[in-house]
Amino acid sequence: MLGPESPERGLLSPYSRGTPPSVSLFLRVASVDAAHAQAVSEGAHPLVAPGDQFFGARTAVIADPDGHQWMLAEQHRQMSEGELREVLEKEPRSGARGHAAARQLRKPRTPHVGV
Repeated sequence: MLGPESPERGLLSPYSRGTPPSVSLFLRVASVDAAHAQAVSEGAHPLVAPGDQFFGARTAVIADPDGHQWMLAEQHRQMSEGELREVLEKEPRSGARGHAAARQLRKPRTPHVGV
């Protein structure tokens, strides 16, 4: 559950703390454009407009009224690791090389450790 801040319990939003959000939530939606428009109409702040990505998705990023960051994603095409590597090799200036998906291809995968 993600709820509003609760100062009496010491739970402050990123906006109240004056810091960037410590996490970014990822939400798959049926339509990025519709979800983005609805979120903005209900008080979210647009951070990245809806756009098509090199890895086969359409994404947008918003901040809710408390400053929590949400990435909205709609997958158009599932790409194999080989297809992603090919895009990275063909278009080095596309911004793809610095994207998280590209970094995942270069890094060895390590298990997440729970707290």
